[in-house]
Amino acid sequence: MPQSIELFRVCLGRLAAAVCMVAAAPVVWGAQCDCQQVLGQCTGAVEVTKTFGNAPSYGAEIAVYSSEKVCSKVEFYVDSTPYQTVLVNRNKDTENVFGTSPVKNGSVRYIACFVCKNLEGPGSTQAAKQATETPPFHGSWSGYTTSLFGRQDGGFQISVADGKIGGTYQHPKMGTLNLYDAAYADGVLRVKCDSKDGPVQFVLTVNADAMRGTWSAGIFSGQVEMTRR
Repeated sequence: MPQSIELFRVCLGRLAAAVCMVAAAPVVWGAQCDCQQVLGQCTGAVEVTKTFGNAPSYGAEIAVYSSEKVCSKVEFYVDSTPYQTVLVNRNKDTENVFGTSPVKNGSVRYIACFVCKNLEGPGSTQAAKQATETPPFHGSWSGYTTSLFGRQDGGFQISVADGKIGGTYQHPKMGTLNLYDAAYADGVLRVKCDSKDGPVQFVLTVNADAMRGTWSAGIFSGQVEMTRR
């Protein structure tokens, strides 16, 4: 019996050490990104990509986007609960959240994106520079979209305020529609607007004078071609 007790103590000690090592690993990995020192603002977005669970326990997978590739923090709410995600050497990550009611896109609200100090050096200077530069999607755009019903003229007015991408889409029949849930990463702008038929998602590749990509709304989709005004 004493040998069994001693063996149990040894195993317990090893297990405790392993738990400590696992718990410490994320802290060391994230230490290169100090979000107590904010260098500027970036653009970000959050969206629900998957839901799961049943009453009384529900969950969702949330995609978190940032325009900063080195070191940033994205803040958002799920219902009334605040969350924050620190992204190190990446500009997209996922978070799993849980609650007692189903989590929908309407439950998730983006707050802000901040460029944090990179303690490893060079990236921090570049990050601060990127945070103050005018993004390539900024400004007025005109062009058209295609669908099963043919071609329709339209245009975007896009700007950044307080680190958030905003603006409007000019629809030929529904008028001016406000943009929301926008994120820009790796030269691709993702943004939504609400039409009378429901949410419309645009995914646009941006270069100096053109934006090209797709739109989708439910079972409908088409192409987008825009040029800078």
